[in-house]
Amino acid sequence: MNSVSQMQPKSNRESISSQPALPLVETLLQQLREAMISDPALLQALEVASGKQTLNAKEGALAHVHQTLNSVVNAVCLSQEKGYQGSKTTCPCCGGTARFVRHEGKQMVTLAGAMDLSRSLYECRNSICGYRWRPLDEALCLPAGRYSESVRRVISLVGANLPFERATEVLWDVARLSVSATQVRSITEQVGADIEAIIQEETQQHHTGSLRSLPPPEILVMGTDGAHLNTREGSWKETKVGSVRRYRRVDETTIQLEGSTFTAHLGNVDDFRPKLDTEIARQGSQGQEATIFLGDGARWIWNMASEIVPDAVHVLDYFHLCEHVWGAAKALFGDTSPEGQTWARTITEDLLRVGKVSEALAKIAATLPSDSVPRKEALEQRRGLIQYITNNQEHMSYPWLEERGYPIGSGHVESACKQIVSQRHKQAGMRWSKEGAQKMLSLAAFYHGSRWEEYWLPRVS
Repeated sequence: MNSVSQMQPKSNRESISSQPALPLVETLLQQLREAMISDPALLQALEVASGKQTLNAKEGALAHVHQTLNSVVNAVCLSQEKGYQGSKTTCPCCGGTARFVRHEGKQMVTLAGAMDLSRSLYECRNSICGYRWRPLDEALCLPAGRYSESVRRVISLVGANLPFERATEVLWDVARLSVSATQVRSITEQVGADIEAIIQEETQQHHTGSLRSLPPPEILVMGTDGAHLNTREGSWKETKVGSVRRYRRVDETTIQLEGSTFTAHLGNVDDFRPKLDTEIARQGSQGQEATIFLGDGARWIWNMASEIVPDAVHVLDYFHLCEHVWGAAKALFGDTSPEGQTWARTITEDLLRVGKVSEALAKIAATLPSDSVPRKEALEQRRGLIQYITNNQEHMSYPWLEERGYPIGSGHVESACKQIVSQRHKQAGMRWSKEGAQKMLSLAAFYHGSRWEEYWLPRVS
């Protein structure tokens, strides 16, 4: 199909395409001339940038020039838009007649610099309706505050990783954004509250059977762990972190990670369980080839796993098991005993082999404390190790897992606990309200997982 422009003679097309931009260009050039005349610092910056100076000096001068040019271009381009629809227009709410009230100013902080907007305000003349709106706000999808979505994204990203006071310095150094620590906190927590609301909505959708889920991956691996943070109530409270990872099969013994998502909750397991259950369901509920749930042996973890993924293979984290074995070796033989190190290696290797769990238990039970260690403590450690292995022996299918390339350790969950909880929320002097901490934890879970980009995409109803 031919377009209207294609149907025009070539000479006419060239003249038509070139004319509309001319008034805007002329206005822009005039504003630039006025800016240069009225701003001696701009002329000086241009001289430095074009003179024989160091790269550092030129860079600073060009930054000033760039900032001035941005301000002029923004002012000229945005001055063309007000959203004015005449003295009267149709009310979008009731269909009645609305009248123009006035033009209202609004300054937006964007990554391209400050933008001054003038927006036409309309009000419905129907006394029952009385709807007031600014067409330009809707046309430009303006946020309620003074910061653009791109700026809010940068601020919340930095606020998610650094203390708010330090974030202000980084934002100025990196993006030339002048934002107070209070504003960083406010914006970051607003984003966190929005993310928490999304999680709550998805949890409700899962409960009602209306949750949108991804296609099941080949292999779905999940796990959970906990980390403590200091609260304003004067006590340390545990944050439970859940990890859900999607893998694909590369060959018979190798799998490859496709993506990770996390969920975090400051509170008890009854409130955490629905969040993790929802995230598992969102990721397809189970793997086409295998579904694996890794845990450190805590009873509440196995109880939760049995409830939300009863058909998954429940696996005791092998490295937690090794820690228990080596702890018992030190108690039985001493901290640096070569005999104890050999004993620990033998036990851990036995537990990786087919049918060696009972043999390992027998060896542990037959081991007597060295004369150089406290006997009572050593026997207590030995008893604890036997109990730990006995309670978890049904979760030690390590040979089967390793043959297929499946993970046997929950390091990804421990890493998530450090990233989501410890690194940001356990710094010196930090004490959190439960509500504020939950907002930040939800934000951090999205940021460190694969949902950060998804959050900033336009919402689809």
